[in-house]
Amino acid sequence: MVSVQLGLPVPTALVRMRARAFARGTSMDDLAAAVLAGRERLDEETP
Repeated sequence: MVSVQLGLPVPTALVRMRARAFARGTSMDDLAAAVLAGRERLDEETP
């Protein structure tokens, strides 16, 4: 899902997810849940 949103290969999308989770002080699990629920999109510019 994130890979498609960003137009990136899966490994690169995972790096972006890890960076976003770290920047927000949250876990990858919580970030992934938010993405799947539509509460979070990684194509936005804010970290």
